[in-house]
Amino acid sequence: MRPAALALGSILAAVAAPALACSCLPPASAAAQLEAADVMFKGVPISSSSNRRGEAVTKFRVQEVLKGRPAREITVRHRLDSAACGMRFARGAPALVIANAGEGGALRASLCTAARFPEAEYRRAAHGRPPAARCDANAARFAVGQRYTPALGARAQRAASADQLRVREPGRGYTRDYRIGRLNIDLNRNGRVRDVACG
Repeated sequence: MRPAALALGSILAAVAAPALACSCLPPASAAAQLEAADVMFKGVPISSSSNRRGEAVTKFRVQEVLKGRPAREITVRHRLDSAACGMRFARGAPALVIANAGEGGALRASLCTAARFPEAEYRRAAHGRPPAARCDANAARFAVGQRYTPALGARAQRAASADQLRVREPGRGYTRDYRIGRLNIDLNRNGRVRDVACG
């Protein structure tokens, strides 16, 4: 090959290379990034699937929502190739996810939406206070089978380290919002505790 052709090939390669790389304008702050996002949550990947085009769909079990509607599970679409601003989530490893609604309302995440600041800064931007206490339902299972009283509820709440308590009676409607620091006590028709659960 002639030297001129080699030189031209090198120039074309140099020009093409940046076009294949992911390039994002970094956000000015955690608050600015949160403001620009449609959804932000902390969750654990529980399943993921991908197609031949390198596009993946990952489902998360939600631990906490910092922006967006509360949900137990959230599904996010993303590419896998980092050159196309793709990203990967390790199954079982908690992740802070920032996403935007795309076509049809599907949430999409990429390296351009990835968290770039300490988690504490996003929390301050979201609500200016630390996250709700994590509820431990197993610590309150002593209440199952007992007749419910306000004193029993208070004991169960303290044992579970919950910051909220909700008592659910059969035949009544309750909101389906999920709160990580809330203990739910389910009663049977005889007024005894049937089950305890967080959320």
